[in-house]
Amino acid sequence: MAKRKGRGAAPNQKRRAESSRPTRQAATIPQRVWNELKVYGIPIGAVTSLLGILYLPRWINVSLVILTAGIVFAIRADTTVPIVKILRSKGGFRAYLYFASFLLAVGLIGTATFILGRQIGHTSGVREVLQDLDLPTRPLPPPRPRFPGDLNLDEYCRSEGPYQIMVPGPASLSVTVEGETITVPFPDDLRRAAEKKYGHNYLICGTRLRHPTPGAAEIEQVAFHVDKACAWQYPGQKVKAIAPKDRRQIDQWRCHLTSGPPATWP
Repeated sequence: MAKRKGRGAAPNQKRRAESSRPTRQAATIPQRVWNELKVYGIPIGAVTSLLGILYLPRWINVSLVILTAGIVFAIRADTTVPIVKILRSKGGFRAYLYFASFLLAVGLIGTATFILGRQIGHTSGVREVLQDLDLPTRPLPPPRPRFPGDLNLDEYCRSEGPYQIMVPGPASLSVTVEGETITVPFPDDLRRAAEKKYGHNYLICGTRLRHPTPGAAEIEQVAFHVDKACAWQYPGQKVKAIAPKDRRQIDQWRCHLTSGPPATWP
């Protein structure tokens, strides 16, 4: 009798044990899509924020983002592909809606993190580290000209580094600091090299000064042809620089098309 009772109790205990286990519900399609979005968004957000800091050329940014998305897809193919198949089986409109929403969300994540990284990259500390590492950086974009032919030379020098515009003279450079025009040394070898390479249509980007009495050893000077600044101010156009009568009048430099009229933005 005892053996029979034991045999009968075992199935009952088994059923009670199974009933006591928590039931695990299958994740719905929105939950699975949300989980995939988190998996794709985290690495893409990390990569785009880093690209924003480095501020590399646009084709490099796009290539690295596509490569990151491809790597994540290769790792998550066993999870992503079944979701796509389920959505296709439920109807084309629903599949397209989920797909478009997914791409929009990933795009917003990437754009937001890229902008955040770019803002971090503009801080002096990060830029100094990048300069020490000698990484390739993309210059700052030009500001919109205030009127046809306008050329912002100081912003051009800022795009080249921590510089400000300086006007070369026979033996010195003129620069405006805190509203005051001062002169700083202009080495003869740099002047002769610049005149030999650019003629007389050149200016100087020099170390940005914070007070009117800089030390000569603290100043770095880079000569450039003003046509290059015009090409920066009006990208994609054939332009040339028009010098004023007095080269010291920085705000009087103009950019004209090679055909003659002042250059404009489209």
